[in-house]
Amino acid sequence: MQRFAACLVLLIVLCPTISAQPRTLLPPKTLEGLGNIVSGARPLNVLKDIAGYNRDRQQAEFEGTWLESEVLAEKAKEYGFSDVEILRYPRNPLWDGSRGELWVTSPVLRKIIDFKDIPTALAPGSASG
Repeated sequence: MQRFAACLVLLIVLCPTISAQPRTLLPPKTLEGLGNIVSGARPLNVLKDIAGYNRDRQQAEFEGTWLESEVLAEKAKEYGFSDVEILRYPRNPLWDGSRGELWVTSPVLRKIIDFKDIPTALAPGSASG
């Protein structure tokens, strides 16, 4: 029993040390150097720009090219692609919301949502009226 307890204590003491060491073939100096120059912030920002998240689009996007297409074209050029082109196809005109409120009038008058507070409350291109 004492032997088991001693092994358990040894295991508890060594486990944090073992798990704290990265498992890699690269030497620690190389890892440290990479950690100083590589960041995940840039790829995350690109992902945020190209993901189809719901937001209030700028008027220019409704008249021309959407932000996601522009970002991808710029990144492709930045990464060395020379023949980058955004293909445009006919589409139905979309409207851009500028204001809107949703109210409940019965049994009591209460505002539910306001476009100025939450611009994504209006679905882009949805039917009006």
